Amino acid sequence: MGRDSGGGDTGPTPEQQLAAYRRAWKAYDTQLNSYRDCVAGGKAEACSAPAEVARLTGSLGTITATPGGPPLMSPGQAGAIAVARLQLPLNAPTIGPDPDVNKWKMAAVGYPLWVWAEGPERVGPVSDSVAGLSVSLDAQLTKTVFQMGDGKTVTCTGGGTPYRKGVKAATPSPDCGYRYEKPSLPKGNYTVTAIAYWAVTWNVNGTSGVITVPRVATAPLPVGEVQVLVR
Repeated sequence: MGRDSGGGDTGPTPEQQLAAYRRAWKAYDTQLNSYRDCVAGGKAEACSAPAEVARLTGSLGTITATPGGPPLMSPGQAGAIAVARLQLPLNAPTIGPDPDVNKWKMAAVGYPLWVWAEGPERVGPVSDSVAGLSVSLDAQLTKTVFQMGDGKTVTCTGGGTPYRKGVKAATPSPDCGYRYEKPSLPKGNYTVTAIAYWAVTWNVNGTSGVITVPRVATAPLPVGEVQVLVR
């Protein structure tokens, strides 16, 4: 910690702040790569998301570069820290027709279900400032991988198409559907996991790049045998 001439504590020096930001960037980069590998391995709900750089550096204050002087960080480092600070939504996996509205309170084996991730598909553009560099961010949901709880997955563009009232019974989803082959009941529910892959584009003074950030959300789904509904 820095000290003034009278021996009082003045907080971290700019050099200490910058070193902390660089350590946070390296930690986030390592954790994000490990997290992406983990969520692709089939048990996304058990993976630990990377620590937020905002938390790692939240008490350090603002670092301001000297006018006309060299940048304190590279555009890529500043972009990564800004991406880590960005609050991306957790889009919950959703099933249609809603099992809660039928008399069995469950989805049926063999019945065509619509699967989608409920929530926005774009965040931005937003701005941030990192070590004196202005960073512009724009995040787009490119795909969602649904782990259906029975060992199988469904990959959909964006978040998938939401089910809507008025759809004819047993109509398959146009782009993101699924049929269970085995029930989860009476043993319990399937856990449906939505892995939303966000492509976050950062731009710093004309230099840009894309960082892919997965976000994971889960929901329980009871699935049972209802012969009259099987198609």
